[in-house]
Amino acid sequence: GVPSPTGAITATGAGSLLDAGGDRISVGSLGTGTLTISAGAKATAGNTLYATPAAEAGFSLGSLGGTGTATVIGAGSTLTVNGSLTDGGTSTTAGGTGTLTVASGGVASFTSAFLYAGGTLQAGTDGLIQIGAGPSTGLSGIAITAGGMLLANGGTIKGSVTGAGALQLGAGTLDVSGTVGGQALSFTTVGATLKVRGLQGATTATGFQAGDAIDLVGVTGATLSTASGSTVLTAGTGSITFGALPASTGLQLISDGAGGSILLVPNAVATVGAVVSQVVPS
Repeated sequence: GVPSPTGAITATGAGSLLDAGGDRISVGSLGTGTLTISAGAKATAGNTLYATPAAEAGFSLGSLGGTGTATVIGAGSTLTVNGSLTDGGTSTTAGGTGTLTVASGGVASFTSAFLYAGGTLQAGTDGLIQIGAGPSTGLSGIAITAGGMLLANGGTIKGSVTGAGALQLGAGTLDVSGTVGGQALSFTTVGATLKVRGLQGATTATGFQAGDAIDLVGVTGATLSTASGSTVLTAGTGSITFGALPASTGLQLISDGAGGSILLVPNAVATVGAVVSQVVPS
C-alpha cells in the first residue's frame, strides 16, 4: 500500500515565529499532521487571495482526507491568518478530520471560516478563536466579529459562539456544546440543523424552512411568540427572531423527550414529543 505521511511542527517560546511568507499552511491534508504553537510563540499565514471559499484556505485542517490537529496554547501564543480557515473538508471534498484547539490565553484569528462534518473548533479556558476583523479585547470562545462569517456544513464547536458576525448553516448538523447569541443566523439549504445548549442575547435568523431544525439540548422553558410581526424563540436569557414564516405553516416547538425542545416547521419531521408552543401565520 501507499504509506501515509506523518509530520509535526512545534513553535514554542516568546520570540519564536513560524511565518508562511504569505502562503497557506495545511495541516494533515493527507496522512497525519500536527501543529503546536505554545508559550508565546507566533505563526502567520495567508493573504487576501485566501479569503473566499473559491480559493484555497489560508489555513486548513484535514481538508483532503487526512487528520490535522492544531493547538494554540499559552499567553501570547497566536495564530494569525490573513484568509480563511477550512476545517474537516472543502466545498468539493468530503475531507478527513480537523481539530483546532485554542486555550490558556492563546488566540487564533481568521478573516472567515468554513467548517465541515469532520471539523472541530474548540475554545478552552481563556482561549479565543476569532473570525473577522477587529480587536480581540473582551471576546472569548468562538467569536464571529462584525463583518466576519462562519459557514458550517455540519461539524462541532466546543465552546460558545459570540459576536455580531454571520453564522451560516449549510446541510448537516452543527453541534455547539455551549450557547449562541448575537449573530446574523442564516439557513442556506434544506436540512440544516443547529444543535445548541442555550441562547444568549438577541439573534436574528433568515431562511428557516421545512427540513431545518434548531435543537435546544437540555434547555427548559423555551417559548414561541410574536412581536412586531416577527416570530421570536426565547430560551433563558437569549432569543432568536425569525423573518417571514414559511407560508401557511408557521413554526412549532416540540419536546425532544429528553428535557429539551426542537424548533421546526410542522410536519417537516416526525414528531418525537408533545407540542410545546406553536405560531401559525394569520
